[in-house]
Amino acid sequence: ALQHRRRRCSGVRRVGYHPLTEGATMSKTITLDVPDDLYEVFSRIASASGKRIEEVALDFFVKTAPRPQDGRSTEEAAEARRRFEQHFGEVSLGYATGADNESIDADLAREYGSSHEEKP
Repeated sequence: ALQHRRRRCSGVRRVGYHPLTEGATMSKTITLDVPDDLYEVFSRIASASGKRIEEVALDFFVKTAPRPQDGRSTEEAAEARRRFEQHFGEVSLGYATGADNESIDADLAREYGSSHEEKP
């Protein structure tokens, strides 16, 4: 339970254009009880920006709330992931590419010993 005294921030509605909600239908009104310290932050931002406190709160929620990824159900997302993972596999380059220290040491020795001059 929050130990803060709470203030009411109500009537949050779409107020003009917001770049993160462009094209979204926003006709719902919510009433929130927010801690005093959060309300004071919203209030200071609103005063400094010339916005209403409801607009500042909406900006905050739009920027920080989790967003649906693409509208797929959990099952559809799992199926898409399964199809994607079918492309995972092994590729053989014909030589070791792992942590084969002897091979790495030999490659480094060859490079350090090379003058890196182009030969005609």
